[in-house]
Amino acid sequence: MMQQYRELKRRYPDYLLLFRLGDFYEMFAEDAQLGSRLLQITLTARQATPMAGIPHHAADTYIARLIRLGQKVAVCEQMEPPARGKKLVRREVVRVITPGTLTDTQMLDGAASSYLLAVHREGGRGGGALGVALAEVSTGEFWAGEEAGAGAALLEAALLRRPAEILVSGKGTRRCAAFSPRAESRSPSAIPTGSGESRHGSGLRAHFSDESLGGLRGGRPGGRAPGRGRGAGVSS
Repeated sequence: MMQQYRELKRRYPDYLLLFRLGDFYEMFAEDAQLGSRLLQITLTARQATPMAGIPHHAADTYIARLIRLGQKVAVCEQMEPPARGKKLVRREVVRVITPGTLTDTQMLDGAASSYLLAVHREGGRGGGALGVALAEVSTGEFWAGEEAGAGAALLEAALLRRPAEILVSGKGTRRCAAFSPRAESRSPSAIPTGSGESRHGSGLRAHFSDESLGGLRGGRPGGRAPGRGRGAGVSS
């Protein structure tokens, strides 16, 4: 079972992995130590491995607390019922939840918005451009923009929305990290570049019914790149 857990954890190294075990979701090792501290639950051990569990029927309450504390959560479920003589059931991660990708009204903080911000820089700091995209997944609000040069004014305008989660490409800016500890670096490949003709751009065109993406608010190429980016909890 622990081999199964370690394999799933390898796929989601930056998430608190909630591993379904009967009527509980268990956390192990470093996840258990962090989870027990944040949730103020009992830390135990199994074969010298730290573990901490939460009841599956109350999981959403605990997950909401973790998200408000800036954590990302991966929920692993049992995909088949236990059978006599079968020691290991198949498990898979069925849901990932991050501060900027909340849609469950029970986890949202009242009427407050929960924006996901993606930032990408095209070219050099002096002669390039800064592209940003803001999405509010629970309401469908989407905004993309681009500014030549350092892009300070555009970035400040985006940060005024107080995003719950920030993704910065390898060519991004340190300003985001200074603004929020939730700012995460992403490799440039996670935010595709180009004119928007990739499959990511096709997805945006289909969603907004806009053949060229020119109708997006501020939707020039530099702003489309972060809009097409693969977020922490958003599948492409």
